[in-house]
Amino acid sequence: ETVLQLPAAFQRDALTEYALLTALPEKSHLWHIIDAEGKEHAPPRCGIILNQRTADKLKLSAGDRVRILIPGLLPEARELPVLRVIQETFGSGAYLALDSLPDQLGTDRLCNKLILRAKPGAFASLKSDIRSAGRISWIVDMPKSVKTYQDMMGSMFIMVNSFAVMSLIAGGILIYNISLITLRERISELTTLRVLGCSEMELGQMLLIEQGVLLFLGILLGMPGNYLVRGLLERFMTSDNYHIQLNLHPASCVLAFFCCIFIVLFSLHREISVISAARLTDALKERE
Repeated sequence: ETVLQLPAAFQRDALTEYALLTALPEKSHLWHIIDAEGKEHAPPRCGIILNQRTADKLKLSAGDRVRILIPGLLPEARELPVLRVIQETFGSGAYLALDSLPDQLGTDRLCNKLILRAKPGAFASLKSDIRSAGRISWIVDMPKSVKTYQDMMGSMFIMVNSFAVMSLIAGGILIYNISLITLRERISELTTLRVLGCSEMELGQMLLIEQGVLLFLGILLGMPGNYLVRGLLERFMTSDNYHIQLNLHPASCVLAFFCCIFIVLFSLHREISVISAARLTDALKERE
């Protein structure tokens, strides 16, 4: 498949941003425009699809118009409507249909890139044949480029997963210690209830209700907290070349919920053990 990709100046009022303008076949099978949500977009014949990073720098949104100047190709800037603004994981710039170049930019149907899909194991021989051809400036091995990005993203997500594990450990220690500290501050009252005839099971039920209420409040506060932390991590990890979007998966929520249940039950077991080990005579002496 043939593709046209050129550096262009995108202008709006006094703002200018330099990015790539890519013209693709309308029904391309080798180059797909996919946003960060996984939705595929067809290159438009009337207007352009603009990358979110480029749109933010120019303060553009869908429905606005942008001027495009391509040095060496267009004698003057052409104004085109922005049909959609999409968030992409990598890159920046804009897209339009290759067949629409005469109507939208006033140029002939041009191309400066050729996309080839080779059978497994045939890329080496194909690359050797292409190198011997004329007018070939460079060759890109896309699977190798993808692997490079995957390695880079892999190290980044190892850091994120390490942060999640440390948060889980810190949360477990925090819940356990706060539960025991709160218990020791009330140990006299709880042992007094035992003296008055309250059983360990009844005390355990009372403490379980307290832990359940705190767990429920923690879940409610954790929802906006999760959104805030994800936003901060996305800002920290995103650069001008790529965008990171951290999605909240239901499996992660279920795993975190059961981990919290386990921590709560473990701390409850320790609280009941402390109450059982407390001597009732000590509580009576403190009351005196």
